[in-house]
Amino acid sequence: MQGVEKLPQVFGEPARPRTEVRMNTVGLPRPVVEQLLPHLDAFQASLWVLYHQYHKHHWLVEGETYTELHRFFQECYEQVHESLDRIAERITLLGGVPTCHPEELIRRSFLTHEPEGVYAVEAMLQHDLRAERELCIQLRGSIALALELNEHGTRRLLEDVLQAAEARATQLAHFLGDHAATE
Repeated sequence: MQGVEKLPQVFGEPARPRTEVRMNTVGLPRPVVEQLLPHLDAFQASLWVLYHQYHKHHWLVEGETYTELHRFFQECYEQVHESLDRIAERITLLGGVPTCHPEELIRRSFLTHEPEGVYAVEAMLQHDLRAERELCIQLRGSIALALELNEHGTRRLLEDVLQAAEARATQLAHFLGDHAATE
């Protein structure tokens, strides 16, 4: 960045690498945890991407529906943040370390953030709806896996996240009306 000098940082080695999985306090077998952690980490990474996209839309929405959509996008990013926080806490409870570095979050996410720039309101809503649909699809697969592994805590958490995503998708489709793509 012109005019701003980035100061060097020295962090040293972490006390615990991100890839280390510790024993969990809730008695889940390690093979179960090792199957679920990558799914949970992909969800929290993807939710970070969605969080930032909703935040962008909150800042940039314009037009007749500004007030309603401005509030809606804020509710969305607050809900998404709550979900990603719960998932990251679950990763920790299971003995894992949630991904935190922004570049790693983007790499692990199954969602792609909308490119820079201001989009028309309808395009913003369609981008969000596509992301919510993909989130729902991925959640259903991981819920099935958790059920197959008899891991009900993670299943219930993911079902809660799914219900919230489905509600946001429904609201987005209502805003889009006839312009809601049905795939």
